[in-house]
Amino acid sequence: MKFLQCLIILCCFALSGKLFADHVPSDLQAITLTEGHMTSEKRLSEYLLQFQEKDPSVFWYFEGTVWGTLIEKPAQRRIKNDLLNSLQSIESKHNLLEKWLERMPVTGRVVLSASDPRYLQAKPALDPILGLHDSVSVPAYPNHVWVLDARGSPCVVRFEAMRTVSDFVQACYPNMSLYSEFAYLIQPRGEILKVPLGVWNPSVQPYPAPGATIWFHDKNGVQVLEKGVDAEHFSELMAQFLSTQGVLPINAGIFSQNLVRQRDLLPPTASVWYPGQSRATKLAVTASDFGTPGLWQTPSARMRPAGQFSYTHVLLDPYRFYSVMMQPYDWLEYGLRYAAIDNRPYCPNCSQTYKDKSFDIKLRLLKEKAWQPELSLGVKDLGGTGLFAGEYLVASKRFGDFDMSLGLGWGYNGLRGDVSNPLGFLSEQFKQRVEANVGRGGQVDTGRFFRGPSAFFGGIQYQTPWQPLVVKLEYDGNDYQKEPLNNVFLQKSRFNYGLTYRVNSFVDLRLARERGNTTMVGISLTADLLGPPTQKILDPAPIAVEPFAVSRLEKSTTNWRSTVGDIEKYTDWRVRKIEKSGRQLKLSIDQATGPYYAEQIERASAVLHRDAPDSIHWLAYEFKDMGMGIASRVVDREAFARARSQLLPPKDNRPAISEGAALSSFSPQADLQMVYEQQHNPWSLKIQPTYRQIINGGASGFFFYELGVGAHLGYELSSKTRFSGFLKYRVFDNFDTYQTARATTEGTLPKVRTQLRNYYTASHFNVPTLTVQHFEQLGKSHYFSVYGGLLESFFGGFGTEYLYRPQKSSVAFGIDLNRVRQRGFEQRFTFMDYSANTGHATLYWDTGFQDILAAMSVGQYLAGDRGFTIDLSRVFRNGVTMGGFFTRTNASAQEFGEGSFDKGVYLAIPFDILLPRSSSGTIYSSFQPLTRDGGAKLVRPVSLYDFTEKSSARAMSTRSNFH
Repeated sequence: MKFLQCLIILCCFALSGKLFADHVPSDLQAITLTEGHMTSEKRLSEYLLQFQEKDPSVFWYFEGTVWGTLIEKPAQRRIKNDLLNSLQSIESKHNLLEKWLERMPVTGRVVLSASDPRYLQAKPALDPILGLHDSVSVPAYPNHVWVLDARGSPCVVRFEAMRTVSDFVQACYPNMSLYSEFAYLIQPRGEILKVPLGVWNPSVQPYPAPGATIWFHDKNGVQVLEKGVDAEHFSELMAQFLSTQGVLPINAGIFSQNLVRQRDLLPPTASVWYPGQSRATKLAVTASDFGTPGLWQTPSARMRPAGQFSYTHVLLDPYRFYSVMMQPYDWLEYGLRYAAIDNRPYCPNCSQTYKDKSFDIKLRLLKEKAWQPELSLGVKDLGGTGLFAGEYLVASKRFGDFDMSLGLGWGYNGLRGDVSNPLGFLSEQFKQRVEANVGRGGQVDTGRFFRGPSAFFGGIQYQTPWQPLVVKLEYDGNDYQKEPLNNVFLQKSRFNYGLTYRVNSFVDLRLARERGNTTMVGISLTADLLGPPTQKILDPAPIAVEPFAVSRLEKSTTNWRSTVGDIEKYTDWRVRKIEKSGRQLKLSIDQATGPYYAEQIERASAVLHRDAPDSIHWLAYEFKDMGMGIASRVVDREAFARARSQLLPPKDNRPAISEGAALSSFSPQADLQMVYEQQHNPWSLKIQPTYRQIINGGASGFFFYELGVGAHLGYELSSKTRFSGFLKYRVFDNFDTYQTARATTEGTLPKVRTQLRNYYTASHFNVPTLTVQHFEQLGKSHYFSVYGGLLESFFGGFGTEYLYRPQKSSVAFGIDLNRVRQRGFEQRFTFMDYSANTGHATLYWDTGFQDILAAMSVGQYLAGDRGFTIDLSRVFRNGVTMGGFFTRTNASAQEFGEGSFDKGVYLAIPFDILLPRSSSGTIYSSFQPLTRDGGAKLVRPVSLYDFTEKSSARAMSTRSNFH
């Protein structure tokens, strides 16, 4: 039976091949173009189907469909003029390139997401409605690919399936790989892809489709362009303009036919080969033993892509390394590392082995190019004990499947001292390195940076033909006779070698031989937090949006209860009431939650557009919480419906959601009508699992966790006053083994945080919070709250907060003042003797520079120490936040104890990008070297800055599918 099925498939394939041959233009002949202007408005899918009916004998190539609109032509004309002006500014003549560029028409093309007419009929949102002045052209099936270069010498190549961009370029320029870095592939649909070509950056290449165009500039072309033009910018503009042309026919009148070179592809065996070309792949960026990208003991200059988070665990006798690294930018990496030294005790009377904590940072100084290596500068153990402290400057260069690194290290990476410090000519001080202060740690001792002897290190990473396997060999610059805590190891070889097996994009397994006599095993876990979100297979099916037809008859009735039910189902918001005034419909939303504000507004608008009368042109949303007007947004119903019921040209796709200024006209009028009001239920109850973790070096371990179940209880005493509490039952944990830091450096401040073992183990049932909060809004920009009760697990009391946050401003300012008393260990209703006054003045600044959010607070902390905290974070467009903070107070290093000052890094991830159902929750994890008493802030029940976040411009730009 299986044989018969295969035979039928083969026969059908052969028959389709014959039909294909009958209808594809033979050899390199011209392509027939059919063009028409609209006589009436209709969907693109209807128009495309006419081509098939008009001449069924032609194999129409819908991938090359060009939809042109007048509204896009001005921008495309500017691109063409910029290109011509750039060429005219170059001293040497570019007659050929200028001539065929001048002949290319300005088409007004809009790139289509799909072009198959039947598919478009099934997806109306991708199917544009053509206007009377629009044009459409559809080519017959082509069998060629154009290769164009900066010298203006066009080359046309016969198309072959499963051939890469390099194959087509090499057919015209056999030595291309020696001179070119990138090419731009313009697919017939208009998609532009920048494709690496050079020997230094081979990667998996896309296959050009029939009728594609490839634009590139070789070495000679670059030399000409760079005389007066930014070659890279010129090529980007050129690719954009070529994408508007569609499929260029072989006999295109824009080219001088006597200059067109016609080529066939080279046989695969005759292709110019360079290392890695045949199995080229994306460069594997793998972790070193210390978590940062590198070889084994040594780093490389490589960086992970922005938005990646990694954890590396390594066993290398007598060490165990635990590294957490974050990549907020592709040029910046930072993270924390813990090292357990198994042959040294943590303290004289401790059964636990020694734990070392450190903070690492690495900056990329130069990005790799054809003749330029990647260059990075890094500092290990910045502000730690200094046991593994070191600095390095390292360069990496790729050649096909080989990635080579060479660096110069100081400190731990340069203990071998092969070379004198090259910075010694600046000052004699660079030739000596002061010993680290192991006892206390936490000091950023810049006086040790790049001091002392140095050594070269480096190595090679090889991508094997079997893609999961990477081989690494390195030359180590360390001297194992000078290891931390007076350890002395025998080193039989300075060469370390091993394998990294990439199970998938998430898991790397590591095995190596180091020091010539010691086996290392490890695992690295890497998460791309900017990748596509998890598909929402458990969400209700999205609502199809129909075009807005104002001519339809008014809906006689609307079941507003059903409408509100759907809105709450799609958004998890609570609709308090719906009012109608003229052509506006206003929804009042209470306690709106969720990280993707704009997407939730769109879902609610889809429901309202389906159900609201056609006389309604504006959908207004007023967001309130505890009686305060937090934000308002207005949706232009017609613009919203157009954008979601058809594909629009970019210039015609105006924003449908705007600030709530239109609400000012929504005042009580004679025609004001309350169409729905929901009876208010003051009670709320939510039961959920709870999880707590502390990754924190101490005398007894480094990772502590707690699992339990909790209940959030709330009651609204009035529209502005709320009672809330959290009850929790602890089920599993390992906090009974937690001990505080070494007694010799315990610190002399009041124990406001270091008794957490007592708080987390005294009782299985506790009440972490139980508060009453009152809120007031004093004008549009002033917010105020008072609160009291069991404020957090360790402290109870009362306090007040004021926030000044102007609408549309990137800056806000707040003050909080609190009087608190320390709670009993059971976390119920008993208190201890210690009390404190604490509070801070905080300046918030959404910088607008590379998504950086900054906050600086000054004030008094729980232990009575005074100082400041600086918090810097990058908030990605999908809501993921990577940040770090440090606190300096007037407490001395002796008073503070081990660590000297408070610091840490943190990561916040919206549940929505991880779960198969939309969620409003957020995972928050912080990583601090130690839990200490100095610099400890009160955890207040509500932060007014977070409470009012929906008023910010950032709230509207945060999306789960921001790519």
